[in-house]
Amino acid sequence: MKNVPTHLTHKPIVAVDYEHIDYIAGAGDAMSFSVGEATWNEESSKEKKKDYSAKVFRKIWSSGNWSRQSEELPLWRVIDLATLVIAIINDKPSGMGDEVVRPDKYPELRKFIGRNNTMYQQKIANLKTVL
Repeated sequence: MKNVPTHLTHKPIVAVDYEHIDYIAGAGDAMSFSVGEATWNEESSKEKKKDYSAKVFRKIWSSGNWSRQSEELPLWRVIDLATLVIAIINDKPSGMGDEVVRPDKYPELRKFIGRNNTMYQQKIANLKTVL
């Protein structure tokens, strides 16, 4: 895969070349997703505890370098974040104690979701297929 850096601290095991998908969503700087060995692995410990994480690799277009804004999240946080986003899209509580902290901005968020609802529903349908 052309957009999956394997020389960085996070070591991808499974990856998605995401550039085209991100571009369709309106951004285009997320080049790939991966699940791999986390950067916080405790290699120096006696037990060599390993952890795994998901990472979004972003690229700086002007320089071509990998962005420091690339994100690495533990797998459970990815699922929790997806749960929150889907709950917001469906205008339901997530069950994690979420609350609207900016009621003045919530209508704008609802309008944004409405304008992009077709894309979100396609992604949710894909998630349902996997589940």
